[in-house]
Amino acid sequence: MRLLLFGYGNIGKRHSSILRAMAHEVVTVDPDPQAQADYQSAAELPDPWFDAVLDCTPPEVRAGWAFPARARFVEKPLGQVPEGEHPERVMMGFCYRWSLRLEAFVEIIKKYTLYSLSIVGGQHLNEWHGDYKKFKQRYHGVVTDSLPHSLYIARWIMGELEYVGSVAGKLSDLEIEVEDVAGVLLRGANGAPCYLLADYLRSPRSFEIEAITSGGWHRWEFAPKTDVEPMYWRQMEQFCKMVKGDLAAGYPNLADGMAVQRLLEQIEFQADTVRARMR
Repeated sequence: MRLLLFGYGNIGKRHSSILRAMAHEVVTVDPDPQAQADYQSAAELPDPWFDAVLDCTPPEVRAGWAFPARARFVEKPLGQVPEGEHPERVMMGFCYRWSLRLEAFVEIIKKYTLYSLSIVGGQHLNEWHGDYKKFKQRYHGVVTDSLPHSLYIARWIMGELEYVGSVAGKLSDLEIEVEDVAGVLLRGANGAPCYLLADYLRSPRSFEIEAITSGGWHRWEFAPKTDVEPMYWRQMEQFCKMVKGDLAAGYPNLADGMAVQRLLEQIEFQADTVRARMR
């Protein structure tokens, strides 16, 4: 297949590397010359026809929406979606969906009545991008950078969620101007509480899920050394199947992205209110 990828940063490079290893042609676009993409603007493309578009640009940019495609991949979070019709083949970049270990864990949880769910994760900025001060402009805050994954997983397990409240703030001495800790409380349809915590502070990186159900206490922990590569490979394999017409239920679609975006907007509104009080 011939694929067009916008945003040739860390995640864009990861996706393109996997797709090329699968023998697909990937053309990359990024306005930053340091990214070393194939082109700095879509206007430079000699042939505008592609099987699908992958959009790995920041949520406030989302350059890929302006480019027509019969199928597309959009990194999390969704951001604002342009008005009008969109192709039904849209996959959101919630990568944890493609962890076989997590999928098995979710299947077990769904066999029982859920009483409570907790998703906690974080990574220190210096472990994420080396000297984080060189990349300060990349960080949107943990609400935008980290919570979308947790929100998707929570909806995957619990279905529709009601926003209850949240607290987010810049609490550490990190030299950034966005929140480095965020906690969120949600409620499932049966009244079960769901608590999410994300931060830029913990070392080493961790991502853990705990559930209390009628079948007992269950715990899952992300294992970066064994989970990362298979997870991203499976994600791109499933995306390619979707491009070819496999619309089987189960992949994170545009509706999932929009539902997570609505929850993020509520969390951000609360966080802005707290920030205003702290000034």
